[in-house]
Amino acid sequence: MNKGTKELCFFMIMGAVGTVLIAAGAFRYQLIKDMKWFAIIFFGFLLTISYIEFLEKKAGISKKITWIRAIISLLLFFIVSLILFL
Repeated sequence: MNKGTKELCFFMIMGAVGTVLIAAGAFRYQLIKDMKWFAIIFFGFLLTISYIEFLEKKAGISKKITWIRAIISLLLFFIVSLILFL
């Protein structure tokens, strides 16, 4: 792996972790506060995910790597959710 590939992987991981934390925080906020604000946070989360997907296409990242990141993000989201809500 060259330096550019390592850097790209690092930032993909950071983006995945960041979106998982945003989603977990939004769900936690939904339990405590008003549903109206939860909808706004969730819509912002969806826009962020769409933008990250756009950037991955622009960077030339293969669909295989994108799907692997998405699956890992979902697993990480479920684990973080279980930790926060139990």
